[in-house]
Amino acid sequence: MKCIWHWKWIDDAFEKDGAYQKVGAKFEKALKEHPNDFPKLSPGIHTGRGVGFRLVEGNEEQLANLVAIWAPVEEWRLEVYFEAGENSVFNKAMSRWGK
Repeated sequence: MKCIWHWKWIDDAFEKDGAYQKVGAKFEKALKEHPNDFPKLSPGIHTGRGVGFRLVEGNEEQLANLVAIWAPVEEWRLEVYFEAGENSVFNKAMSRWGK
């Protein structure tokens, strides 16, 4: 499943006793030790102070793990998206059902 993961800091990351940095370190360690437990991640894109998104690709369990680790310090929203290339699943569905 491909998603856009929108995130927003709950508090300023540099004003909450290092909580954001602790979660970030926990995530980096978990990602190195258990890479298959997390979705593939694009680089993070900041759209404002403490607000941004990433493109992520994984199964439901991997997405849940990602969100669970960051939930103490970030609000989040996942939006599923489909790529509409010539051989994509979306294009096949449109050919079958979209007429």
